[in-house]
This record gives sequence, C-alpha cells and structure tokens, in this order.
Amino acid sequence: MRRREVLGRALAVSSFPLAGLNGCGGSLGLGAEAEVVPPPGPFTVPLERRQTHMSLAVRVNGQPLRFLLDTGADHNVLTPRTAQLLGLPLSTERVPSSGAEASDEPVPWTVVDDLAVGEALHLKREIAFVVPMPVEFDYDGILGATFWRAFSVRLD
Repeated sequence: MRRREVLGRALAVSSFPLAGLNGCGGSLGLGAEAEVVPPPGPFTVPLERRQTHMSLAVRVNGQPLRFLLDTGADHNVLTPRTAQLLGLPLSTERVPSSGAEASDEPVPWTVVDDLAVGEALHLKREIAFVVPMPVEFDYDGILGATFWRAFSVRLD
C-alpha cells in the first residue's frame, strides 16, 4: 500500500492559523483559553514511525519530549510521569475521560505555558489532560485536536 509507505514522513504546517483556538478547558468550562502563536511561514516537522504509530518531537515549557500524533484525540494529553517531571500542578477538579482507552475514572488537567512543535509553532497557556497510560505506552503525551484545529496541517 503506497499510502502507508509515504504517510508520516513529515508534517507540514501552514503559516496561518485556521481560527482562534479554545483550549480543551474552554469547551469544558474550565475558563482557560490557549493563545496561538503562528509560525512566520510554512514549515515541516519530521515524524517518526513506530509500527503503526506516528510520533513527533515537541517541547513543553522548554523540555524536549516525544508525543504520539493522534488525529482522533479530542485534546492534548500528558502522562502523569511527564506532568511530574515538568513540575506541573494538577487541577483538583476532575473531568470525565473519553476515547478508546477511557476508563470511568475522571482525570485531572493542567496548564502548560508553552507547547511547541518544531521551531516556530507555539500554543501558549494550553490545557492538557493528565491521563494514566498502559506501561507499554512509550510516549510522554499525545498531540490531539487542539493542535489540528489551530493550524492548517498536512501529513505527507
């Protein structure tokens, strides 16, 4: 399948955001709204393929991390280990989790000051849910729909 061989070598991001971005919390009434800092022009972010999963290098508050790229995830996610490593305070409020691996257990959220993809793309004051993952989950978090909604993105 040719598409599979090509898919995921690079992520191309347009210089113009599609629209304003409400952080995950905005839609949940958490009162936070992310700020989109658009790149100066189109740029490419390399993707890494591990079996059937695609991942990419990100920086959260300046710390280099590896996130799973998930076009179906509603929100950005950090693992509890990553949130602890970054020293991020967790909300006392819990919100319902959703998705394929969701449990009935509500999860906390946190605000990251800067979620950066590549050298030029930044989401400021971005809300991320802190979700326990299976032991075999080999990533620091998940890049979800708040990224996709903020920018014109093309997978190549």
